[in-house]
Amino acid sequence: MNNKKYLFLISLDSVSDDDVNILKNSPFFSRLLKKNGVLVRNVKSVFLSNTYPSHTSVITGVYPDKHGVIENTFPTPYISDGEKPFWRWHRGNIRTTTLFDEAKKAGLSTCSIFWPVTASADITYNMPEIFKNRKNQSQLFTSLINGSASYQLEMLVKFFYKVLPFNFNLKGLDNFSTAVACETIKKYKPNLMMIHLCDMDGKKHKYGLKRDIILNTISDYDARLEKIVTAIKEAGIYDDSHIIVFGDHASKDVHANINLNKYISQSPDLKNKAFFHNAGGTCFLKIIGEPGNIKNKIIEIIEQFKSRGIVRYLTDDEMKTGGFYGRYALGLEACDGVCFGDANRKKRGQHGYTPGLPDYATFYSVFGKTARKFKETSGISEISGGCIVDICALAAKILGLPSWDMDGKIHPMLM
Repeated sequence: MNNKKYLFLISLDSVSDDDVNILKNSPFFSRLLKKNGVLVRNVKSVFLSNTYPSHTSVITGVYPDKHGVIENTFPTPYISDGEKPFWRWHRGNIRTTTLFDEAKKAGLSTCSIFWPVTASADITYNMPEIFKNRKNQSQLFTSLINGSASYQLEMLVKFFYKVLPFNFNLKGLDNFSTAVACETIKKYKPNLMMIHLCDMDGKKHKYGLKRDIILNTISDYDARLEKIVTAIKEAGIYDDSHIIVFGDHASKDVHANINLNKYISQSPDLKNKAFFHNAGGTCFLKIIGEPGNIKNKIIEIIEQFKSRGIVRYLTDDEMKTGGFYGRYALGLEACDGVCFGDANRKKRGQHGYTPGLPDYATFYSVFGKTARKFKETSGISEISGGCIVDICALAAKILGLPSWDMDGKIHPMLM
């Protein structure tokens, strides 16, 4: 295989199709798009439209029911104070092959920088997204044993100062990720690099869809993208490189939380026998032990909210596509402006809704020879439609990898 092929997958977590109106007019992104880029808009996320299912679909090319990462976290009914649920951090949670697995088989070097579900993965330079969730754990030890220890130590020594001025928040983490990416590109030149930038997701959860917050965060993303592209040029591999920048899901403003677990815990007949796994815009009923009449009793509680138009039942097809059918007794979706969860942890922005809702699409953009060729032959730089599972098919083609069984297809206009 020709190893002079390079692909950089850059995830802008929670950047929506609406946000692209700002992004495509940002100084660097607009220049890059005009020169050798194609923008794909109105792209659907997957269901469940949360970070881990979405990112796993991007690097497998299949929907969550097939790859198995149906949600960020495992269902955890009862958690002690100060503890957090376990997330699906590890590669072992993915039931199918992945882009980085196939790249490695083909003799290509790979790199992951805080990409979800890559802990303990066979990746050449691996800095996985994994964090401690118990008081007695060490973050450093947790990261090192689940990734490339020497590589992570090298980058931490060089760039840890990047997060300190921001008190370890997501903006600081993105600054660190960008610095690590640039250094890795120039020093190691991986054939496949996957970078997860997540400041927008944190900002939208905290502030909702406030335009000034989005403007500032897009500006930061534009500056980070310029640094990464500059590093690719300094490494001398720009002409052999493709870059795919994408959003994994959109978000919605929320003003109210529903916590159905509160009503279950108040009922002696239901307590400790069932719980709802809250996933943002949706939630899922898990019955513990023999179902008996538990489901019908909980439906009586749900009907109080359904009659007010606050929730709807998910269809069997939606449950199947998301991988929830058979694992959960039923699923619910909240109406616009409402989400599921603990009112004490209220968020102003949320995702996890079904992907076909209005104003809930995302995007991806392609830069490099494939995009230039398309623009030269068609004169078009902006197209529409598809799903984020399509990104994997395009990525595999760019790297010259053998095809595997995917739900995603290369956009017909990019064939």
